[in-house]
Amino acid sequence: MSRPRPPHSIRPYNAYNIFFQLERSRILQLEHHYHDPALDSPALTFDATDPTSDYTGPPRLPERYRQVILPIDWHLPNKIKKRKRLHRKSHGRIGFHALNQQISRAWGNVEEEVRIFLRKPCSNRGCEIPDGNAKRSQRALHSRHQLRAYEVKPRQFMHRSVAPAAPLFLRPAPSAPSRPSRQSRLRP
Repeated sequence: MSRPRPPHSIRPYNAYNIFFQLERSRILQLEHHYHDPALDSPALTFDATDPTSDYTGPPRLPERYRQVILPIDWHLPNKIKKRKRLHRKSHGRIGFHALNQQISRAWGNVEEEVRIFLRKPCSNRGCEIPDGNAKRSQRALHSRHQLRAYEVKPRQFMHRSVAPAAPLFLRPAPSAPSRPSRQSRLRP
């Protein structure tokens, strides 16, 4: 009889993930004047001072993001608690590649106030891998070593019924397709 698998914990967002979400919303809303219709309802917008939310970070957003309207679940890494994303067309304001470049440039020039804000939510949620995930990561590392061993010593696993391919020098040369002679191509 198989034992039930223990539920594994959800890894929290790291500082860059949080920054990416905040900066993406800021760029779309303040620089490209995009208004997401899903955020029209006050019940769906984020308020850090709301006691019923799962938010455990600092109570105020940095000055750079105070005017940005965020969804209520922007900070949750858990897919179960997040609202289902509506399938609709892209905003079309800025391409994904250009948006990524702009965000990565901004990440290199982050203000100190934003850095402090990003550290606090990360430290409150325990960005280190919990003990439950440590065993899982050890198993993944072990399986990677097994794959490397297979790549280094493929003859170990040749006992299967698959016939090995012939070496290149023993294979017959591919026949060249017949081409019409030059004289036949020149004649009308």
